[in-house]
Amino acid sequence: MKKNRAVLALMVLLVFIHVISCKGQVNNTQAKNRNNSQTEALKDDFNKVQGKDSVRYAKLFFAAFPTNFVSFNSIYGYSDKAGPMPLYSLYEKHIGLFCKLNSTQPTTEHFSKLIKLGINGHWDADAVNALQDCILSHVSEKPGLTVTLLKQYKDKEIRSFWRFLFDGPHPDHKDVKKQYDVLYKSIGLIDKSMANLMQNEYMKLVKSSSKE
Repeated sequence: MKKNRAVLALMVLLVFIHVISCKGQVNNTQAKNRNNSQTEALKDDFNKVQGKDSVRYAKLFFAAFPTNFVSFNSIYGYSDKAGPMPLYSLYEKHIGLFCKLNSTQPTTEHFSKLIKLGINGHWDADAVNALQDCILSHVSEKPGLTVTLLKQYKDKEIRSFWRFLFDGPHPDHKDVKKQYDVLYKSIGLIDKSMANLMQNEYMKLVKSSSKE
């Protein structure tokens, strides 16, 4: 009797493991399919922006564009192990268009996505560097809106945004320092506590860079 119970328990355990394994495979397949669908939409909408009904396809391109840094990097980034991501070869054109979509999208909507892309970001060359430049240029133009939208996030997320904005191999370079000084002054006139968060993250980057 005990032997039968043990066999039954083992069978139940094996079935449970099989179900979990299948579920994991389905989730991985669904994630891959979503990513493939998104890349195809981005390519298709980008090409159609150049033709008739450009405003419509610009809006569709904006909607398809990644909403966070991890998603962005998985589409446009480059990995030393995996190589180029699906749309790596198109990152300059796509980010160039996305950066200019404040002309077709409501400003707040465009800025919201810029901020989401910057949160938890980390510097890398090529696509990530282009995204960083795009975000920094818009933030520098509209520091007030930036502060308003960032206040919706937790301090940890806000710090990660400022860190990404000035992250790079040489955060103490004179050009980067100049960008930081100008923006820090602008942010400080709007919200001192926000400026302090920005300053703390920038100084951490400089300190970390000096140790390398």
